[in-house]
Amino acid sequence: MVLPMFLDLANGNKAVDSVRSFLDSSGGLNSTGGLINQGTTLEPFLTLNTIIPVDGNYRVYWDFVWSYNQGSQDFISEIQVNGNAITEQRQEPKDVAGGGIVLDVIGGGTTNTGTNQRYMAGGSSVVALIAGPLALRIVFAGSTNNDEAAIYRAQLAVEIFS
Repeated sequence: MVLPMFLDLANGNKAVDSVRSFLDSSGGLNSTGGLINQGTTLEPFLTLNTIIPVDGNYRVYWDFVWSYNQGSQDFISEIQVNGNAITEQRQEPKDVAGGGIVLDVIGGGTTNTGTNQRYMAGGSSVVALIAGPLALRIVFAGSTNNDEAAIYRAQLAVEIFS
């Protein structure tokens, strides 16, 4: 069964590598476009919108690469299912050295990430979902304003779990 999938590339995230159809009960979304959040409000990086065909248990998967240019503050992220957090990450990087790269900034413009250090985050969770629309989302921020919380690439997927 093929289900519709819609992309929501929030905040100008333009570089989507691939979209897999929700075919044979699995679907996903990849992005290699980077984005910086200089604020403390959680902002979306990537959203997978699809339709859940039947009530049941589904496994959601996520992974992303992140950095934060402030070694004494926290990078913050959540994985959200229909606006509700199913997991939260709050991590203080220990090394913020290096030159970084220039990425788009939420709200407009570009800036340098301020570090060449990268950290991997990922996981999966089984979630009870009801039939209907699903929005699976990665959101992120920093714990202080005017620092560079960045995500470089991400993946989201969902599949029926027996």
